[in-house]
Amino acid sequence: MKKTGMMYKGILLKWSEPPDAHMPKKRWRIYVFKNDEILDTLHIHRQSAYLVGREEKIADILVEHPSCSKQHAVIQFRVKTTYPENAGALAKPKRTVEPYLMDLGSTNGTFLNQRRIDESKYLEIGNKDVVKFGESTREYVFIKEES
Repeated sequence: MKKTGMMYKGILLKWSEPPDAHMPKKRWRIYVFKNDEILDTLHIHRQSAYLVGREEKIADILVEHPSCSKQHAVIQFRVKTTYPENAGALAKPKRTVEPYLMDLGSTNGTFLNQRRIDESKYLEIGNKDVVKFGESTREYVFIKEES
C-alpha cells in the first residue's frame, strides 16, 4: 500500500478520503463479539471515516491483536448513486451514504463475511455483515438503524 503523503498526529497515513466521502445519514453500529460474547458497541455515524489499527495515536477503532497492522483497514462512508430499474432516461438518481471497507495492505488481511478482501479496493459493507481483522477471533457485526 502506497503512503498518501498526508500526516496526522506526526504519522504518515496509508490512505486519504476519496472525493465521494460523506458523513452517514443513517446511524450505524458495530457490535464487537469474541466467542459469542459481546465485548463492545461502537457507534460509527459521527464521522465519515474510521481508521482501524494498532497505532493508538491515530486509530479510531483500536485493535490490539499482534497479527493486526498499525494501519490495518479503513471504514469509509461514501455516496452511492443508484438508478431505478426500467425507469427510463428521465429517472432521478437515488443517493445514499453507505459504509465501505478497504484493507490498507495489512500482512494478515481483512475479512468480510469470512472472505479475505483485496487490498486497496473499497468493498461495500451491508447490514449484518461480519468483519474480522488479521488472525484475531473478534468479530465486528455491522448493524444499520432503520428509520
